[in-house]
Amino acid sequence: MSGALDVTFGTITTTTMGEVNATNLGASGTFTIDLSGVTNAVEVKLGVATNTVISGIGNDVITLTGGRTAAAGNDNIRYSTGTQGTDNIINFIAGNAASGGDQIELATGFAGASGGIIVGSAIATDATTVAVALATTASGSITIASGVSVILVNATSFASTAAMVSAVATGGSLEINLAAGGGGATAGSIVVVWTDGNDSYVSLLGATAGASGTNALIENGSAMVTIAQLSGVTPGALVAANFDFV
Repeated sequence: MSGALDVTFGTITTTTMGEVNATNLGASGTFTIDLSGVTNAVEVKLGVATNTVISGIGNDVITLTGGRTAAAGNDNIRYSTGTQGTDNIINFIAGNAASGGDQIELATGFAGASGGIIVGSAIATDATTVAVALATTASGSITIASGVSVILVNATSFASTAAMVSAVATGGSLEINLAAGGGGATAGSIVVVWTDGNDSYVSLLGATAGASGTNALIENGSAMVTIAQLSGVTPGALVAANFDFV
Protein backbone atom coordinates (compact mmCIF):
# COMPACT_ATOMS: atom_id res chain seq x y z
CA MET A 1 0.00 0.00 0.00
CA SER A 2 1.30 3.45 -0.84
CA GLY A 3 0.23 7.02 -1.44
CA ALA A 4 -2.71 9.00 -0.06
CA LEU A 5 -5.07 6.05 0.26
CA ASP A 6 -7.74 5.62 2.90
CA VAL A 7 -7.80 1.95 3.90
CA THR A 8 -10.33 0.41 6.32
CA PHE A 9 -10.61 -3.21 7.40
CA GLY A 10 -13.71 -4.11 9.40
CA THR A 11 -13.76 -6.77 12.10
CA ILE A 12 -11.46 -9.64 11.13
CA THR A 13 -12.31 -12.98 12.73
CA THR A 14 -9.61 -15.63 12.58
CA THR A 15 -7.26 -17.58 14.83
CA THR A 16 -3.97 -16.51 13.25
CA MET A 17 -3.22 -13.55 11.03
CA GLY A 18 0.55 -13.03 11.10
CA GLU A 19 1.78 -9.58 10.01
CA VAL A 20 -0.05 -6.42 8.95
CA ASN A 21 2.26 -3.99 7.16
CA ALA A 22 1.02 -0.49 6.37
CA THR A 23 4.40 1.24 6.38
CA ASN A 24 4.09 2.52 2.80
CA LEU A 25 0.81 4.35 3.24
CA GLY A 26 1.33 8.06 2.57
CA ALA A 27 1.10 10.75 5.24
CA SER A 28 -2.18 12.11 3.89
CA GLY A 29 -3.86 8.71 4.04
CA THR A 30 -5.67 6.89 6.83
CA PHE A 31 -5.42 3.27 7.91
CA THR A 32 -7.95 1.54 10.18
CA ILE A 33 -8.04 -2.14 11.10
CA ASP A 34 -10.22 -4.04 13.59
CA LEU A 35 -8.35 -7.02 15.05
CA SER A 36 -10.79 -7.62 17.91
CA GLY A 37 -11.78 -11.02 16.49
CA VAL A 38 -8.22 -12.32 15.99
CA THR A 39 -7.28 -14.89 18.64
CA ASN A 40 -3.49 -15.08 18.42
CA ALA A 41 -0.96 -12.24 18.49
CA VAL A 42 -0.65 -10.05 15.40
CA GLU A 43 2.41 -8.03 14.41
CA VAL A 44 1.32 -4.62 13.10
CA LYS A 45 3.68 -2.18 11.39
CA LEU A 46 2.36 1.31 10.75
CA GLY A 47 3.56 4.17 8.57
CA VAL A 48 3.14 7.94 8.75
CA ALA A 49 -0.58 7.98 7.92
CA THR A 50 -3.25 8.59 10.55
CA ASN A 51 -3.72 5.08 11.94
CA THR A 52 -6.33 3.37 14.12
CA VAL A 53 -5.78 -0.18 15.35
CA ILE A 54 -8.48 -1.95 17.35
CA SER A 55 -6.52 -4.40 19.49
CA GLY A 56 -6.84 -8.14 19.04
CA ILE A 57 -7.28 -10.85 21.67
CA GLY A 58 -3.60 -11.88 21.71
CA ASN A 59 -0.50 -10.03 22.86
CA ASP A 60 -0.09 -7.92 19.72
CA VAL A 61 3.13 -6.14 18.79
CA ILE A 62 2.32 -2.74 17.26
CA THR A 63 5.20 -0.73 15.81
CA LEU A 64 4.49 2.91 15.08
CA THR A 65 6.74 5.00 12.85
CA GLY A 66 9.38 6.79 14.91
CA GLY A 67 10.29 10.46 14.46
CA ARG A 68 6.79 11.50 13.37
CA THR A 69 5.45 15.03 13.65
CA ALA A 70 1.92 16.30 14.07
CA ALA A 71 1.70 16.85 10.30
CA ALA A 72 2.45 13.17 9.75
CA GLY A 73 -0.67 11.95 11.52
CA ASN A 74 -1.34 10.46 14.91
CA ASP A 75 -1.85 6.83 15.89
CA ASN A 76 -4.78 5.54 17.93
CA ILE A 77 -4.74 2.13 19.62
CA ARG A 78 -8.26 1.20 20.71
CA TYR A 79 -9.37 -1.32 23.33
CA SER A 80 -12.94 -2.59 23.34
CA THR A 81 -12.87 -5.35 25.99
CA GLY A 82 -10.80 -6.36 28.99
CA THR A 83 -10.17 -9.80 27.47
CA GLN A 84 -7.62 -8.46 25.01
CA GLY A 85 -3.99 -9.34 25.65
CA THR A 86 -1.15 -7.04 26.64
CA ASP A 87 0.08 -5.26 23.53
CA ASN A 88 3.68 -4.12 23.13
CA ILE A 89 3.43 -0.67 21.53
CA ILE A 90 6.72 0.57 20.08
CA ASN A 91 7.48 4.22 19.19
CA PHE A 92 4.42 5.58 21.04
CA ILE A 93 4.72 9.38 21.16
CA ALA A 94 3.78 11.00 24.46
CA GLY A 95 2.31 14.49 24.38
CA ASN A 96 -0.64 16.21 22.72
CA ALA A 97 -1.65 16.16 19.06
CA ALA A 98 0.30 19.35 18.33
CA SER A 99 3.51 17.51 19.22
CA GLY A 100 2.52 14.36 17.33
CA GLY A 101 1.12 12.56 20.35
CA ASP A 102 -0.59 9.17 20.04
CA GLN A 103 -3.64 7.88 21.91
CA ILE A 104 -4.79 4.90 23.92
CA GLU A 105 -8.54 4.74 23.34
CA LEU A 106 -11.00 2.97 25.63
CA ALA A 107 -14.30 2.21 23.94
CA THR A 108 -17.61 3.16 25.55
CA GLY A 109 -18.78 0.24 27.64
CA PHE A 110 -15.21 -1.06 27.93
CA ALA A 111 -15.29 -3.99 30.33
CA GLY A 112 -12.05 -3.65 32.24
CA ALA A 113 -10.95 -5.53 35.33
CA SER A 114 -14.32 -5.01 37.05
CA GLY A 115 -16.58 -3.23 34.59
CA GLY A 116 -16.41 0.21 32.97
CA ILE A 117 -13.93 2.96 33.79
CA ILE A 118 -15.06 4.99 36.80
CA VAL A 119 -14.75 8.75 36.97
CA GLY A 120 -15.80 9.88 40.44
CA SER A 121 -19.25 8.36 41.00
CA ALA A 122 -20.01 7.58 37.36
CA ILE A 123 -18.88 5.31 34.52
CA ALA A 124 -17.01 7.03 31.69
CA THR A 125 -18.76 7.50 28.34
CA ASP A 126 -17.52 8.80 25.00
CA ALA A 127 -18.45 12.30 26.23
CA THR A 128 -16.22 12.05 29.31
CA THR A 129 -13.21 14.37 29.30
CA VAL A 130 -10.03 12.60 30.34
CA ALA A 131 -8.28 14.08 33.37
CA VAL A 132 -4.99 12.67 34.64
CA ALA A 133 -3.29 12.78 38.03
CA LEU A 134 0.50 12.64 38.10
CA ALA A 135 1.76 10.95 41.27
CA THR A 136 5.24 12.26 42.02
CA THR A 137 5.75 10.68 45.42
CA ALA A 138 7.45 7.35 46.08
CA SER A 139 5.58 6.82 49.35
CA GLY A 140 2.41 8.08 50.96
CA SER A 141 -1.12 7.91 49.58
CA ILE A 142 -2.07 9.10 46.10
CA THR A 143 -5.07 11.39 46.50
CA ILE A 144 -7.06 12.19 43.37
CA ALA A 145 -9.94 14.50 42.55
CA SER A 146 -13.28 12.85 41.74
CA GLY A 147 -13.02 13.74 38.03
CA VAL A 148 -9.69 11.98 37.47
CA SER A 149 -9.83 8.94 35.18
CA VAL A 150 -6.13 8.12 34.63
CA ILE A 151 -3.42 7.94 37.32
CA LEU A 152 0.22 8.24 36.24
CA VAL A 153 2.62 6.76 38.82
CA ASN A 154 5.97 8.29 37.94
CA ALA A 155 8.15 8.56 41.06
CA THR A 156 8.86 4.88 41.58
CA SER A 157 9.16 1.68 39.57
CA PHE A 158 7.78 -1.79 40.30
CA ALA A 159 9.31 -5.20 39.77
CA SER A 160 5.97 -6.78 38.85
CA THR A 161 2.28 -6.11 38.39
CA ALA A 162 1.65 -7.75 41.75
CA ALA A 163 4.00 -5.27 43.44
CA MET A 164 2.18 -2.38 41.78
CA VAL A 165 -1.26 -3.61 42.88
CA SER A 166 -0.02 -4.15 46.43
CA ALA A 167 1.36 -0.60 46.57
CA VAL A 168 -1.76 1.23 45.37
CA ALA A 169 -4.35 -0.95 47.15
CA THR A 170 -5.73 -0.58 50.67
CA GLY A 171 -2.90 -0.12 53.16
CA GLY A 172 -0.24 0.04 50.45
CA SER A 173 2.67 2.45 50.31
CA LEU A 174 0.90 4.42 47.53
CA GLU A 175 -2.73 3.78 48.44
CA ILE A 176 -5.06 5.48 45.93
CA ASN A 177 -7.96 7.38 47.44
CA LEU A 178 -10.33 10.22 46.62
CA ALA A 179 -9.78 13.72 47.89
CA ALA A 180 -11.79 14.70 50.95
CA GLY A 181 -15.36 15.38 49.90
CA GLY A 182 -14.95 13.39 46.71
CA GLY A 183 -18.07 11.66 45.42
CA GLY A 184 -18.60 7.98 46.14
CA ALA A 185 -17.30 5.61 43.51
CA THR A 186 -19.44 3.08 41.75
CA ALA A 187 -18.01 -0.38 41.07
CA GLY A 188 -15.81 -0.47 38.00
CA SER A 189 -12.19 -0.09 36.95
CA ILE A 190 -9.61 2.63 37.34
CA VAL A 191 -6.73 3.27 34.93
CA VAL A 192 -3.23 3.20 36.44
CA VAL A 193 -0.11 3.77 34.35
CA TRP A 194 3.08 2.56 36.02
CA THR A 195 6.65 1.67 35.10
CA ASP A 196 9.23 -1.06 35.64
CA GLY A 197 11.97 1.53 35.12
CA ASN A 198 12.12 1.01 31.34
CA ASP A 199 8.59 0.95 29.94
CA SER A 200 5.13 2.12 30.97
CA TYR A 201 2.21 -0.23 31.48
CA VAL A 202 -1.47 0.70 31.16
CA SER A 203 -3.40 -1.35 33.72
CA LEU A 204 -7.03 -1.41 34.83
CA LEU A 205 -7.71 -2.26 38.46
CA GLY A 206 -11.02 -3.16 40.06
CA ALA A 207 -12.34 -0.18 42.02
CA THR A 208 -14.34 -0.38 45.23
CA ALA A 209 -18.01 0.60 45.11
CA GLY A 210 -18.99 3.30 47.59
CA ALA A 211 -15.48 4.68 48.16
CA SER A 212 -15.59 8.36 49.07
CA GLY A 213 -13.58 11.00 50.85
CA THR A 214 -10.26 9.46 51.78
CA ASN A 215 -11.37 5.82 51.41
CA ALA A 216 -9.10 3.60 49.35
CA LEU A 217 -10.35 2.95 45.82
CA ILE A 218 -8.50 -0.33 45.24
CA GLU A 219 -8.94 -3.45 47.36
CA ASN A 220 -6.05 -5.79 48.12
CA GLY A 221 -6.16 -8.65 45.65
CA SER A 222 -8.15 -6.52 43.23
CA ALA A 223 -8.90 -7.83 39.74
CA MET A 224 -6.36 -6.39 37.33
CA VAL A 225 -5.70 -6.46 33.59
CA THR A 226 -2.82 -4.83 31.72
CA ILE A 227 -3.74 -3.83 28.18
CA ALA A 228 -0.59 -2.10 26.90
CA GLN A 229 3.16 -1.85 27.34
CA LEU A 230 4.52 1.46 26.01
CA SER A 231 8.14 0.71 25.19
CA GLY A 232 10.62 3.35 26.34
CA VAL A 233 7.93 5.72 27.65
CA THR A 234 7.85 7.09 31.20
CA PRO A 235 4.47 7.75 32.88
CA GLY A 236 5.49 11.35 33.56
CA ALA A 237 5.79 12.06 29.83
CA LEU A 238 2.15 11.20 29.20
CA VAL A 239 -0.66 13.76 29.24
CA ALA A 240 -4.46 13.62 29.13
CA ALA A 241 -4.39 13.89 25.33
CA ASN A 242 -2.71 10.47 25.18
CA PHE A 243 -5.97 8.88 26.37
CA ASP A 244 -9.54 9.08 25.16
CA PHE A 245 -12.97 7.51 25.70
CA VAL A 246 -14.64 6.73 22.39
